[in-house]
Amino acid sequence: MKHSSAFTFIEVLITVAIISTLIAIAIPRFFELQATSNDTSAWADAKNSINILAASKAR
Repeated sequence: MKHSSAFTFIEVLITVAIISTLIAIAIPRFFELQATSNDTSAWADAKNSINILAASKAR
C-alpha cells in the first residue's frame, strides 16, 4: 500500500471550517472596537477644542 504525506480532503475541510468560524467571530468584534475607538477619538478632539478655545479666551 502506498503511503501519502498529503492532507486528506476532510482535514482541509475541517481546517477551513475552523478558520471560517474564527473569522466570523472576529470581524464583528473588530468593527465594534473600531467604532469605539472612533468615538473615543471624537470625544478627545472635542475636549481639546474646548481647551484651546478656553486658553485663547483667557489671554
